[in-house]
Amino acid sequence: MRFCPWCERVLLYLSRKNASVEVVNVNLVDKPTFLFQKHPEGKVPVLEHKGQNIIDSALISEYLDWIHPHTSILPSDPYLKAKQRMLAGLLEGKKLLFKRN
Repeated sequence: MRFCPWCERVLLYLSRKNASVEVVNVNLVDKPTFLFQKHPEGKVPVLEHKGQNIIDSALISEYLDWIHPHTSILPSDPYLKAKQRMLAGLLEGKKLLFKRN
């Protein structure tokens, strides 16, 4: 499969922030050893920044907002930020239910 919704989420965030990155595509059927060195379960996406690995698309997105706050996608109001995260969590749950069927 050449499309991963979780990787696309990170790519959209990176695009919004005009961040230059190296994208490394991996075969998830025959996972390379280096992927397990980046993520203990060999999952994608993984963001390597300054020698540190950040895993999980939601955490990567938040991390990108922390290091590039001037182009934050999340609102600055704490309640609106929490509300947006709740909605994202609900949508992620729907994706998982859809994938199982």
